[in-house]
Amino acid sequence: DFTVGDAAVSYGLRGLGFEVRSITLRRPTLRARLHDGVLSLGSLDPLVDYFRKKPPTPGTPEPRIRIEDGVLLLATDYGPLRLTVDATVQDGRLVSMAARSAPARLRGQAFDLALGAGAANFLTTGQRVALTLDAPAERLRAGGFTANGARLRLTAAAPYPDLKLKRLDGAVALQASLAGDDLALKGVRLDGPSVSATIEGQGGGGLADFSFAGAAGAELRAGAAVLGGTRLGPVRASLKAADLRWTRKGGDAL
Repeated sequence: DFTVGDAAVSYGLRGLGFEVRSITLRRPTLRARLHDGVLSLGSLDPLVDYFRKKPPTPGTPEPRIRIEDGVLLLATDYGPLRLTVDATVQDGRLVSMAARSAPARLRGQAFDLALGAGAANFLTTGQRVALTLDAPAERLRAGGFTANGARLRLTAAAPYPDLKLKRLDGAVALQASLAGDDLALKGVRLDGPSVSATIEGQGGGGLADFSFAGAAGAELRAGAAVLGGTRLGPVRASLKAADLRWTRKGGDAL
């Protein structure tokens, strides 16, 4: 379930004892399974549960953890995924992460998705985090929706979440774009479409009561549209919301 090509551990003297200062894992490989929304690390699960239940020793700094050339082999209900990861954890916080995904085919009863090689980067600066995502999809079939040669790009900036209180409070900014060869839904097809969206505002709360207030905008462009056999010229549509409010407390409301 878990192998490491090389592990380096550094210790420091604290009082009359030693403490772990840093851990570097080079070329680790982890095999995991995601089933019905539950992640299992196989024989590592009891060890993970032990450390989750064990309270941290007061006044003891957490070691710096570095993963180099890591590989995650994830089995899901829809197909296997392979990711390579470089990451650094400092003082219990994820400081940086660069992940790359191999091409994959995911299939379920309601969808069929062929993914190209994707990339994600995570960087913490002070109390803020920045995320970038590049996810190509060669083909997607989901219900009556189809897409070919699509590519999703996303950048986001947000406060570092409070993991103890399980909250996220502060300014949130998101930019996303989706482009492709063609998109089709229920008899309507767009050729050469591109969609861009931006969201900026203030967020706060936990998963169950999260709220957001700010502004949003989106724009759709396409070289042509086909509706019921009729072909239309270039298409452009835009949407703006200067006072967007969303809350999950008591049920999602927009």
